Amino acid sequence: MAGNIRRLLSLAVLLTALSSVIFAQSENLAEQSNQARELMASGRYDDAIPIYRALVKAVPGNAGLITNLGLAFHMAGHEQEAVAELTNALKLEPKDIPAHLYLGYAYLSLGEPAKAIPHLEIAVRADPSDGASRGNLAEALFAVKKFPEAAAQFEKLSQSDPGNPQVWYRLGICYQELSQESFDDLQRTATGSSYWLALVADSRAKAMQLSSAFYLYRQAIARNPKMRGVHAALAAVYEKSGHSDWAKTEQQREAKLGKPNCAFEKYECALSAGNYRELAALTGKTPEIYYWKTRAYQKLAIDAMGHLGQLPPSPQLHELLAKIQTDERQFPGAVQEWQKAYELSGKDADVGTQLVVALFQVQNFTGARQLLEALLQQRPKSAELNYLYGFTLLSLKQPGDAAHYLELSLQIDPRLLPAHSSLAQAYLAIGESKQAIPHLKAALPIDRDGSIHYQLARAYQSSGQSELARTMLQQYQQIHNARQAEQQTLQQEVQITAPGPG
Repeated sequence: MAGNIRRLLSLAVLLTALSSVIFAQSENLAEQSNQARELMASGRYDDAIPIYRALVKAVPGNAGLITNLGLAFHMAGHEQEAVAELTNALKLEPKDIPAHLYLGYAYLSLGEPAKAIPHLEIAVRADPSDGASRGNLAEALFAVKKFPEAAAQFEKLSQSDPGNPQVWYRLGICYQELSQESFDDLQRTATGSSYWLALVADSRAKAMQLSSAFYLYRQAIARNPKMRGVHAALAAVYEKSGHSDWAKTEQQREAKLGKPNCAFEKYECALSAGNYRELAALTGKTPEIYYWKTRAYQKLAIDAMGHLGQLPPSPQLHELLAKIQTDERQFPGAVQEWQKAYELSGKDADVGTQLVVALFQVQNFTGARQLLEALLQQRPKSAELNYLYGFTLLSLKQPGDAAHYLELSLQIDPRLLPAHSSLAQAYLAIGESKQAIPHLKAALPIDRDGSIHYQLARAYQSSGQSELARTMLQQYQQIHNARQAEQQTLQQEVQITAPGPG
């Protein structure tokens, strides 16, 4: 986001002119001002800075000059200095729109979107037609997860700039996040309800977890036999699992429900009529409303992504296709789409990181290593990239080399729990059980299958701490037994069987 800010500025438009008072004071000042403006226009921002410094000193208290100095700092990439000067300009002239605009951009460049938002909001209100400032406001709101506000800005951008793939992609993501928020509200208030079961079943079906989806749809029908769409969804599961004859039974049951009575089923009718925003705007806090808001936001997300799909190939389009492939567990296809997105994005580091994860999913650690070496040249101090590189080396049976990068990752971000887990594995692989212990302990919160508890028990045993080893082994057994019991229950429950009576 921040990397594009300076390119969005038009210096011919944005440079603040000196007041006539300054020109009257000295011909020399006017000449210096023109020289600085020419340097800015030619991209020589660092050379313009000392001239603007001299002008600010010569004419103290002039907000326009201080704003120009702040802009020069910003364009030269000296964001802290830009923030200081632009803040000073606003103390002198709180309504200075250019100062608000540049200060918002400087905060974005510093990775501080929350501080950028109020300044960008002022700039957008002053000039609603400025797509650059609105776009950066939308990105700032998106970065701090203010998805309703971000969606509103991206909606306006989609009308003024409908050919911009980033706008449609971000808008779709906003609606997906809002759908998730509505589902989270439903889960907090009505876990196990027919509404909750149907939505969870939808997500399982999308991920091709057909047995699980089958079980959940059946549970939803048991709780609400007249719930529309569930029989049809169950029929689709039967079709995908090779039971076309059983699918017909569920299709017939869906048809028997008939058309909804809009006097009583107004939300169903609103969804069918495409009134998604009307449903998304519902303010009640019942399970029914959370359900329909979730579905409405899902539809809005699909619409936004549909617009993206109609545009020429773009990084955003291939990111979307990659995520669809991943959701459907088509991991080789996801790798291909991420590779296309990476190339079209100009080898953007964030997109490259997603490609690395996709390569992990197909066990291509050699390819991941080569890509990570290039990414680390761009971002050598990235905790995430150093962790991923260490994990890759560990997967390639190079634990000694892996430990170096994993240690570096944790120096940058000690809270990165997967890095603690991987560093512990590296230490264990080179026979350093004692060094592994603190990292295994740190990684316990992400232990889903008990394996970290087991490794910690072994490490305690190797270092002579028998009592701690015994305690940790008991905890491992509890986790392991509970997981086995859960898996056995699921296997019994999710066998796809013929439709029951109904």
